[in-house]
Amino acid sequence: ELLVDGLRLTPDTLEALKWRCEGDLSFALELIRESAEQRLLVAEGDLVALPLEAKTKLPKHLHELWQARVDRALNLLADAGTDGNARQCFELAALLGRQVHREEWENACRRAGLDTSQDLMNALLAMGLGVGTEEGFQFEHALVTESIIQSCEEQGRRERLAEHSLAVLQEAAARGRGDVRLVRHLERTGRSGEALAPLARAADES
Repeated sequence: ELLVDGLRLTPDTLEALKWRCEGDLSFALELIRESAEQRLLVAEGDLVALPLEAKTKLPKHLHELWQARVDRALNLLADAGTDGNARQCFELAALLGRQVHREEWENACRRAGLDTSQDLMNALLAMGLGVGTEEGFQFEHALVTESIIQSCEEQGRRERLAEHSLAVLQEAAARGRGDVRLVRHLERTGRSGEALAPLARAADES
């Protein structure tokens, strides 16, 4: 049971939060508080629920915090003369999910006509946006990916870039690795209706 400011959440809301926040309790708490401030929560007996159709954006202070780090990473690249289309490369990484496989990231960027380099990943890690892994890197928090995707959407780039990241994740799913990431991608890009088949396979992965 998750108790937030005296509120007890319904099981369905808890499961939806766990899925969206990828187990990040601090992110879940912030989203519920933001939902309460936006009056999106509804009472169900002595519990409260966040309706499935209610899409809560990141709290402004958190979004600005992570965007400031992204900007500092871009400034590092600019100082080194390697910024190019780095912001869009970061956005493609976020669209691929919290766990980023370097080969998939490079593939998505190549499809979008963008160049990647080790400098991009180094700048991202230096600003505390992620940590390195054997296959690439992992974003520090689920809310980092949400913040980057939200900014991408606000700038009108999400739909175009998402086609490239989607193609890469569909290929990964066909190879038997990535149904969970594919489902998250479809949900985050407004295509939940297409997630039923990969969702069934993702249930087998979890």
